[in-house]
Amino acid sequence: GTPGYYRVKTDCGEKLDTRARHLRPIRIPKIGVLALQGAFAEHINVLKKLGAIAVEVRNPTELEEVEGLIIPGGESSTISLIAE
Repeated sequence: GTPGYYRVKTDCGEKLDTRARHLRPIRIPKIGVLALQGAFAEHINVLKKLGAIAVEVRNPTELEEVEGLIIPGGESSTISLIAE
């Protein structure tokens, strides 16, 4: 047979099942976007189009719930104010 595929019987005969057997479910990451100012909504929209779970992050509790953080451009001055 064809590697990675197998034949299945149907009411109309046999056909090649093109579903790869080696595929496994993937875990979808939860990515935060720092939402203190700037164009964070656009970043969230792009992440969702890519299949990620995207959330706004505004406080430390929300930050602890994400696997990654995107800091939109223009946030550097805000981060320096918060860090002080």
